Amino acid sequence: MDQEEIKLQKMVKILAIDDEETVAKLYQSLITEMGYTVVIAKTGKDAVARIDKESFDLVLLDLKLPDVHGCELLGQIKEKIGNAPVIIVTAHPTLESSIDAIRTGGVYDYIIKPFKADALKVVIRRAVEKALLTSENKRLLKRLEISNQVLGERVEQLEKVASVALSYEGKISELKEQIRQLEKR
Repeated sequence: MDQEEIKLQKMVKILAIDDEETVAKLYQSLITEMGYTVVIAKTGKDAVARIDKESFDLVLLDLKLPDVHGCELLGQIKEKIGNAPVIIVTAHPTLESSIDAIRTGGVYDYIIKPFKADALKVVIRRAVEKALLTSENKRLLKRLEISNQVLGERVEQLEKVASVALSYEGKISELKEQIRQLEKR
């Protein structure tokens, strides 16, 4: 891994929302080991407060929290952090919760507890890659938009210069004609 990748990796911040102490500790250990920064929230209220103060590249979300159902929280998360992928990790999977998560949108994956650490690492790594690629794509599109705007302004300037040049060319032709007329006399 080169220095740029390590730097990018350290910049990635993951919000893990789970009220179970053992799962929170596992997330802390696992995500830190992967080289990412992790913030743990144990309630929906705590998660929203964190999202209001900080930006996150990925969210791990338990559906069963003490103060709110994860699907309700998912809507708030997507509203506040937009395109960051959300991985739902739950010990209480239901068809209804799966459908709700899909309808809310932005769910990258749906993992059932207990899970294998290596499997979760793979999903996290892929989600982070997706988030970084999406972010890079947005950055490049913004640069392209700015470049196109600058190019458009330069084209307008060149068109004005060309118009002035044509105007002068016409005046020069008129002067040459006048000089020819004067020489004929």
